[in-house]
Amino acid sequence: HGEFVVPASTKNINVTDCHIGFYGRIFNNAIGILLTHAIDCELSNNAKLLYAIILDRASLSESNAWIDEQNKVVVFLTIDEACKLLNIGHNTATKIFKELDDYGLIERKKQGFARANIIYPKLPQPTEK
Repeated sequence: HGEFVVPASTKNINVTDCHIGFYGRIFNNAIGILLTHAIDCELSNNAKLLYAIILDRASLSESNAWIDEQNKVVVFLTIDEACKLLNIGHNTATKIFKELDDYGLIERKKQGFARANIIYPKLPQPTEK
């Protein structure tokens, strides 16, 4: 996939694919970029929290070598887990995952009935205005 620009409402944030070796040093930086550009980013607070949880899980995935054939880090987080972690309902969690997807901060791949989607987190990168 490589680098691409997030939709216009977040035009000052680029994202890149996450490959093995990123997470040991990047988690706080990624959240910092999102918060620094919060004025330019219409991402909801719940979406920012879920994204932080996904990045935290990505560091665990990396340490367990949960990567795909393209050396991208794989995260598993179900809607039900997100509901419990954020104390929200199923519909809200579904909307938050879609929000992260629409903003290009995650990519989801369906695995089939009753199986958690594979989540590929993307890392925000600051861009020049």
